[in-house]
Amino acid sequence: MTSKRELKKNALRAALIDAARLRIQGFGLRKLRARDIANDANCALGSVYTAFEDINELVLHVNSITLSALGEALDTSSEEALTPGAKLEALARRYFRFAQQNKNLWQALFEHKMADGAPFPEWHLKEHSVLFQNITTPLLALCPDATDEDIDLQTKIIFSAVHGIISICLQERIIEAPIKQLERQLQQFVRTYVQGLK
Repeated sequence: MTSKRELKKNALRAALIDAARLRIQGFGLRKLRARDIANDANCALGSVYTAFEDINELVLHVNSITLSALGEALDTSSEEALTPGAKLEALARRYFRFAQQNKNLWQALFEHKMADGAPFPEWHLKEHSVLFQNITTPLLALCPDATDEDIDLQTKIIFSAVHGIISICLQERIIEAPIKQLERQLQQFVRTYVQGLK
């Protein structure tokens, strides 16, 4: 049975995670400060470090929520009738829309670094599988003779290419174009990539 003390700590952790998530959503990861999070959660600054080892651990939990939401956004189980190529286009489109609509939270997934170069915990690394899991099945259908290693590599390559295009587009420095046009170009890139695989 959970003690009152544990329930109180869990409530504090939830409040701090929510406050940090809203801060990142509104201002970005780089402007995240423990004092602001504590103020938003209506608790003392020391409470942040009672509930979490440090800010890095808190950000991991925010990123965990973002990855879960991204996984739901990328779920293509309702689109079974689509061809493998069309599924990959749909994935690119969904990924682009999620990044556009959740820009700061999405960027925090890739900007966050652990203190002193420490490795990310294994549980958090496993959560990143949502970035790749929907890509593998259509690639297997397109390349039935490919080895597992080839599929794994192709999955990472197509993800990296799509992610890179979206990342540069959302910076609005190198590429400036209407969102609808960028979305079409992204789909055209995936279509061309798929034709190359065939």
